[in-house]
Amino acid sequence: MRKLTYILAGFIMVVAMGSCEKQDNKADLGIDALKAAKVTYAPGDMPGPTSHNGIIPVIIPGDNKGGNRTCEEVWIEFGEEGEVCGVDYLCGDKVDYDGDGAGFASSFPDGLTVTVLDGIHIEFEIDGCLEFVGVPGDWKVGAVIVKGSNAANIYWYPDGETHDWGLAAPGDKHMVSNLTFCFVPCEFEEPENVIAVKAFYFISGSSGETTRALSVGREVFDPGWCASLGLNDYPNPDPDPIALGTVGTVTVAANGDVIVALTDENMILDKTCVYVGPEAGLDVTDCPEYEDAPWVVDDTNANSVTIPIN
Repeated sequence: MRKLTYILAGFIMVVAMGSCEKQDNKADLGIDALKAAKVTYAPGDMPGPTSHNGIIPVIIPGDNKGGNRTCEEVWIEFGEEGEVCGVDYLCGDKVDYDGDGAGFASSFPDGLTVTVLDGIHIEFEIDGCLEFVGVPGDWKVGAVIVKGSNAANIYWYPDGETHDWGLAAPGDKHMVSNLTFCFVPCEFEEPENVIAVKAFYFISGSSGETTRALSVGREVFDPGWCASLGLNDYPNPDPDPIALGTVGTVTVAANGDVIVALTDENMILDKTCVYVGPEAGLDVTDCPEYEDAPWVVDDTNANSVTIPIN
């Protein structure tokens, strides 16, 4: 992910003036908003082609009689009334394009690559998500305004996008005259956690020789004894409870604690090792170490044990 070395002028103006009042309820930028948009077509204009990602362009009303549209107008058209750029939606500047070989008159944000083929078809790509100096958060493309002739096509990405191509301007020739990119936040999903359990137990009244039992689940380890150590989703495993080999169960309590129980009351847990965390935290090329964090080790001698996780 690359830092921008500059901030678009529109960002500075909006942020400095505090012209954006954040709403309690963010705009619903889904299909319903798209259908509700007041889409218009100027006489004689033809909408541009559908993009490779299946985005059908629309033409929206605006103040400029020459057809130029701004990110502010796009946001108002598809968002909640009163929302403008600067908080949930960042507005880029219009960048003119000269199809005679001069190319773009100014630069796009660092990390956003834009290509125009034959002066018509546009491709954009972002390396991960963008960061803007002085603007919190990470951003990707929420809309592309493709101006040509006397109108502009709006390619709208409700959930944001990092790569698309085949965008074009309206009109019978689809020749692009300028581009404007608008940005929405990147939404990162919390990494899925997994649970893995290794337990040693012995038979009550015996010499104390221990036997191991491993949680059953999806196996990700290389060959070796721990290749049968199973991983399950945490905190909502399926099935629930998880089988501990053939001798017990592993249950995740409502508060996240892990309950390990042996089915035979004569079986006594000697040591119980529990891993809860991202799957990437386990070294699949070797049997994991069970004595050290992030593994939680319990030495309670009992038929069952509850291990606090949170």
